[in-house]
Amino acid sequence: MIRRPPRSTHCISSAASDVYKRQQLRNSIIIHTLDVATTIYALENRDHVREGNIILGPDPEIYEVVLLKAIVLPFVHQNFESGQILIMNWAGGIAVVNNLYIINRYD
Repeated sequence: MIRRPPRSTHCISSAASDVYKRQQLRNSIIIHTLDVATTIYALENRDHVREGNIILGPDPEIYEVVLLKAIVLPFVHQNFESGQILIMNWAGGIAVVNNLYIINRYD
């Protein structure tokens, strides 16, 4: 009889769930990097643009924008389930689209 080594995850569905969560985490990093980049670009290059995040205030410094994401994202990635991360990714994607709309609106 051929014996296989034990799996690190005992259930196939939990292994698939882990893969799905890693994909969502990867997407989250990409989306929030785009959000930070477009936010910084809009704040630096457009006079009439204000930050909409109430934590940062209307005219944050660049380091404040980056620091907020650097603090929030690891917390979200550690404590949220894959479905919650998916919702955060949608919200981040909407923020990026909104940032691009505002950047183009003031051209």
